[in-house]
Amino acid sequence: MLEFEDNAGNFLGDNVFETSLLLREGQPPLIYEVSGPYDTTSNEYATIGRIYEGGQRVFECDI
Repeated sequence: MLEFEDNAGNFLGDNVFETSLLLREGQPPLIYEVSGPYDTTSNEYATIGRIYEGGQRVFECDI
């Protein structure tokens, strides 16, 4: 989790990042990635979900 600060060192938000793998016998794993920066002004996360198969992105959703 990376934190973001302004020039005065005040906390502005952070970035949540999580990766999970689904192992599949005889096939490349599916990689699930969720990330989203948190903004203290709006108190919201801008969450993005992605799925990768064989090193290629096969799905992306901006939640």
